[in-house]
Amino acid sequence: MLGALLMVFVITENLLGVSANYQQEATLFSNYEKDKRSGNNVFLDQSFYPDLRKQNFDRQARSTCVKGVWLFYASRDYSQNENEQMEYYYHVGDSENCVNFRNIGGRVSSARYAGYSNNYRGSTLTVYEKTYFRAGQWMVDRESSDVGFKGVSFIVTGNDPWTIFSERGFGGKWQCVHSQTNNYVPDFIHDTSTINFPNGIRSVRKGCR
Repeated sequence: MLGALLMVFVITENLLGVSANYQQEATLFSNYEKDKRSGNNVFLDQSFYPDLRKQNFDRQARSTCVKGVWLFYASRDYSQNENEQMEYYYHVGDSENCVNFRNIGGRVSSARYAGYSNNYRGSTLTVYEKTYFRAGQWMVDRESSDVGFKGVSFIVTGNDPWTIFSERGFGGKWQCVHSQTNNYVPDFIHDTSTINFPNGIRSVRKGCR
């Protein structure tokens, strides 16, 4: 049996293009990927979608095509409950990648992106209030002396390193984090305890301290 949460990521091999269009985009389809063009669909652009009822597409999506870094949740408001499921997909090349939802097909109720709205290759660190990128979020593109909550998961976009701190004002324990490659592939840390940072994130600064 699958667990309460499912992480999924899709990596593109086409990273050498020169297209300037790196806007976050996703399309949800009511049919599975191979039949998507015969089903209903809704286009998601540079916005957050805490309640897909407003798009008349709640609990309908079975597949998606994404550009950028997208997070999908099986409940409204980005899964505030620790036991609610989510999936994430990304594509950082010039085209899009289309996939079937593996465990939340027909149950997607909210969606949002990570990083810049208009440049998914830009250098950012997005902190989340709960594990697996759920609940509240705080996106940092330079530094933040107080992220507003204790962040326990995060996503790094771009190629720059970052320093996370366990206390406000860049105090306490600190650790350098960065994406795993130099070709804009994001890094997903679903629980800071997995990188020996159990007290969570209170402040963030660009660069390795």
